[in-house]
Amino acid sequence: MSTPLRLLLVEDSEEDALLLIREITRGGFDVRNERVETPEVMADALINENWDLIISDYILPRFSGLDALKLFQQKGIDLPFIIVSGKIGEDIAVRAMKAGAHDYILKNNLSRLVPAINRELREAAMRRERKRAEEAVRQSEERFRSLFENAPMGIVIERHGCIILANQAYLHMFGHEKESEIRHKPSINHIAPECRQEAEERLRRREMGDTSPRLYEALGLKKDGTVFPVYVEVARFDLQDGPASVAFVSDITELKQSEERLRQSYLELASSFDQTVKALASITEMRDPYTAGHQVRVSKLACGIAAGMGLSEDWIKTIRMAASIHDIGKTTIPAEILNKPGSLNSIEMSLVQNHAYSGYEILKNINFGDPIAEIVWQHHERMNGSGYPRGLSGDEILLDARILAVADVVETMSSHRPYRPALMLEQALDEIRQKKGILYDGDVVDICLRLFEGGDFSFI
Repeated sequence: MSTPLRLLLVEDSEEDALLLIREITRGGFDVRNERVETPEVMADALINENWDLIISDYILPRFSGLDALKLFQQKGIDLPFIIVSGKIGEDIAVRAMKAGAHDYILKNNLSRLVPAINRELREAAMRRERKRAEEAVRQSEERFRSLFENAPMGIVIERHGCIILANQAYLHMFGHEKESEIRHKPSINHIAPECRQEAEERLRRREMGDTSPRLYEALGLKKDGTVFPVYVEVARFDLQDGPASVAFVSDITELKQSEERLRQSYLELASSFDQTVKALASITEMRDPYTAGHQVRVSKLACGIAAGMGLSEDWIKTIRMAASIHDIGKTTIPAEILNKPGSLNSIEMSLVQNHAYSGYEILKNINFGDPIAEIVWQHHERMNGSGYPRGLSGDEILLDARILAVADVVETMSSHRPYRPALMLEQALDEIRQKKGILYDGDVVDICLRLFEGGDFSFI
């Protein structure tokens, strides 16, 4: 199958032109050609058509092959340009080749023409491919440079700890005007002294190929000595002359300020919440002066037990809050019953026992973030199901409520009440010791006894 060939033929002899075309056709090409004889016609042909090959006679009536070559070169077109002549000396051939011709062939030796065409077409294709590759690289470099320079975060490329390239955001971030101020200088200069040991260790591990965490927080150091918080994310890559690293640096000053504002808001909210809980607790004590301080002491013991059981700080906080208001439901009981010096009748006892549920009803719609209302509802339940108000047993009772139950019993029995004088603390401890595993959680009782027996706890 013939190979299509678009040929621009600079030749004044039609007979010689036909001779060349027959030779090229025999060489396996399907030739589509245009013959030109003057510079003007050649210039138009170069503009109006895309050619694969130019063959030019050396001597023409109005201009020479070298003139044709020069005109061709002025157009900036990369095509094979072959000179074919009847007579040409070696000096002229050398001159033509130096001027940019790709080959010269004598008309009495046209057997060289097709091999020369094949060679030059291959080389032209290779040049075009190389140019395309170079252009792709150039465009890629331009895109990289644009992204690099216009990135909102600081970007710095370093080798062996020294900066080889930095973008404008990085320069601005650290107070520099020109890249020359920091190029080839240690990047560690931009890290505050107290953070340099960690940064240097990360750099050392990266250079050894270790995949250490890429993102870390540090303190940046500006040119004027100002220290500010930054996030640094580092990636390792290979250049032709060795490994390098690219660091993406973000100034997180505003983020830190926002976090601090959020922390302060949380502390203020927590303080306000604590004050609300204390206000609720004080309401109970105002209604029942004989139990003043009861909830505080119960809370202190319950937290001591929880800590002894190894519960988390957040869990202990929940227990402290529930214990601080566990008798809030007593605000619904008439004062004369709360302060009655004698024994209560069955109706009065029923009203008193209902305070656990009343406390739940008061607290259930408050979003504590923890089951405070449920703990308050359960604090009089017992392990064997004999408690009130729901008769829960075993693991049906929250651990928080089991801890609160033991602390409540010990404090209540060892404190004065209108209907009886205070009992000895040892009597209260005997109560939980004897009914351990029956009414009270065994593990909770063990920790409670250990606190008192070891002298680690006191209500005072």
